[in-house]
Order: sequence, then C-alpha cells, then structure tokens
Amino acid sequence: MPPKPKLLPKEIVDCATLIVREEGFDSLTVRAICKRLNCSISSIFTLFSSIEEVKQETIKAIKKIYEEHIQAGFMENENNYLLLRDVGVRYILFAQNETNYFKLLFMSEQHQKSSISNILPNIDDDYGDIIGWLNSFYKMSIKEANDYYRRTWIYCHGIATLCATKMISPTKEEVELDLCEFGRDLLVLMGKING
Repeated sequence: MPPKPKLLPKEIVDCATLIVREEGFDSLTVRAICKRLNCSISSIFTLFSSIEEVKQETIKAIKKIYEEHIQAGFMENENNYLLLRDVGVRYILFAQNETNYFKLLFMSEQHQKSSISNILPNIDDDYGDIIGWLNSFYKMSIKEANDYYRRTWIYCHGIATLCATKMISPTKEEVELDLCEFGRDLLVLMGKING
C-alpha cells in the first residue's frame, strides 16, 4: 500500500497559482512548487501524473479567479445601463492588478484560432448573459448586440494590454470615463441613442 500523500491536490494548485501570480506561468515548475511547499518531487507526482496536469489544474483555478472577479461586477450592476462599462472596467483592472494571470488567459498564444466575429463566444463564459442584457436593455438585435460587445471588448482589451505590459497605469475613474465615452459614441453611431 503506497504511503498517504502529505499534501492535498488543492494545496499544490494553490501554490502553483501563487507562483504564476508572482513570477509568471513560465516559472511554474515542479522544483518551484517543491521549494515553496518544502516537499519532494514524489509528493507532487503521487497526486498528479505530470507537470502538465498541474498546469492545467492551475489554469482552471486562475480562470475561476477571473470569473469571480468579473461576476462580482456583473451582479452589482445587472439592471444598470452601465453594466458593460463596469464589466470592462473590471477586465482592465484585472489586467492591471493580476498581470500574470491576465497574460496567461488573454495574451498567450492560442492553439485554436477564431475569427474576429467569433472570438467572444469562444473565450467569454459571460457572453450569452451580456448579449441577452444588450438585447433587452437597448433593444438590440443579436447581431447588433454581438457587434457592440465585440467592439467594446476590443477597445477594453487594448487598454488592458497596455496595462498588462506596464505602458499605462490609469485610475479606475479614468477607465470609467473612457469606457463611458466610447460606449456612448458607439451607441450614437448605431442609432441606439441620440448624440
């Protein structure tokens, strides 16, 4: 009978998540985990079959952290006309405050390519909720809602990338103002509000 592992899988994934937060995904190695947890390599491989499995579980944990961050903004403003602005602000602040997580999730080379019109359904778990909100709040067709959300996300992603690469460091208020102006201008162009 093999000895009972001293560590739990969650402890290893939590440690790996912290390594990524502080040092980046490329620094995530078995040795780095063992050093932080003061354990042997066999302790890791008693619970995981490979470092790739640890990495995949770490990515899942980081996606959950991101989703909770975005959902908090979504829940605060679900019936508010500023919902999309506030979700965008949270996306940008995530890039600014959790740079290594953001780079892993949104600035890493992807194995599956998407067209620009299909990028959001492939990467955003909240896509359907946001499209539904735009459809009901602004009376947009599904195509209009998709176009509006895609253009807004591209704008937000540009700002977030500038934050993640330390080119800019805007305040929350500056981001809110920029996104309000961008969103309003886009709605005017789409004929959804008067200029």
